[in-house]
Amino acid sequence: MRDLQAATRSTDLEIESVMRMTLSRTAMRIRDRPSTAICVLGAWSVLACLAGAHPASAQSGLGAPGCSPVASAPAGAAGCRADEARAQKPRARPFAPGSYVNKPLRSGTAIDPASSAYAAEFRRQVKRYRPWVNTGQFSTPVYTVSRKRKTVRVRLDTAYSPLQRAWEAVPIPSGARAAAGSDQHLVVWQPSTDTMWEFWHLRREADGWHARWGGRMTRVSRNPGYYDIKRPISRGDAGSGATGSSIPLLAGLIRGSEMERGSIRHALAVALPETRPSEWVWPAQRTDGFYWTSGVPRIPEGARFRLDPRLDVDSLGLSRPATLIARAIQRYGMVVRDKSGAVSFYAEDPLTAGARLNELFTGRPPAQSKLVYLSEAGGFPWQHLQLLSLGEPRSP
Repeated sequence: MRDLQAATRSTDLEIESVMRMTLSRTAMRIRDRPSTAICVLGAWSVLACLAGAHPASAQSGLGAPGCSPVASAPAGAAGCRADEARAQKPRARPFAPGSYVNKPLRSGTAIDPASSAYAAEFRRQVKRYRPWVNTGQFSTPVYTVSRKRKTVRVRLDTAYSPLQRAWEAVPIPSGARAAAGSDQHLVVWQPSTDTMWEFWHLRREADGWHARWGGRMTRVSRNPGYYDIKRPISRGDAGSGATGSSIPLLAGLIRGSEMERGSIRHALAVALPETRPSEWVWPAQRTDGFYWTSGVPRIPEGARFRLDPRLDVDSLGLSRPATLIARAIQRYGMVVRDKSGAVSFYAEDPLTAGARLNELFTGRPPAQSKLVYLSEAGGFPWQHLQLLSLGEPRSP
């Protein structure tokens, strides 16, 4: 890829770089996560009556290296609590209050005329590919750091100088680890400066940190919930993010603290095995979509779904985690963020959420649990799904 040096050409060449990275991501996912290996490559947690577990417990007892531990933190909880407490005074909440991420949906929010057909297609993918909650693999650890955190250089392995400049000083904790799985995602969130860094294919080599792509977002608490590829929303923004749609990793991520609290107060991100190629809808800004099923409406990345607001979720008898997720989808919606080997929601990686996250999703120690898939037979109300108005599709 050509070295992008001339500032006057940066916008057009960024798009070229993004599209190359998108093709690379798609090829890698086809290679690494074929549909025949969904059980192996999907995450251990599942929604349903949600008694899922990861087959291995290697994450147990791990905290977040490089952060100040708190004696009162539960066993296995991330050790960033003291650092996080300092970082969040004053606390900046990610994304604007009026963004699709944080703003509750009105009962009269416009429903797409083709909602029934698209909802049926979503349900088809749920039945064929099965739903998961990614945690220990293919999700995201979130390292919340203070202003005093020492910064390091992250080397960008793709030639794009604006993003490399944005990664010259990143406050990554010394013992941080990216998520397991081929995406190797990681987020650094610094509330005191209202800045976030996210990475795709992040790893530590002999000469320091490397990543293949990602982004830096400034003024995060005012951001509408996406990276703008053509016109950066804030002057300090760079790159197009670590997802196939440019929707940030942190947007729609279920945090460990939310599961502890028993309330998810934002929209959820979801990935589908099949998404519309070459076109996307707001809030997505690009796509890595691909469809191999014919004769069905093709769901674009950026599509937003909700559960019918008239549905009484609490009367369904779902498990606690399934109830929390259903309430969030009903009140805030869910947005198609990416492609995946299964119908995948995203929860914070136990590397920073703490090993107790496993118990919060399964209701029992993971070693004693069995995988149970979320399905209509399991009680989750997919039949009440609605598609919000799609708007005009966009293309490269």
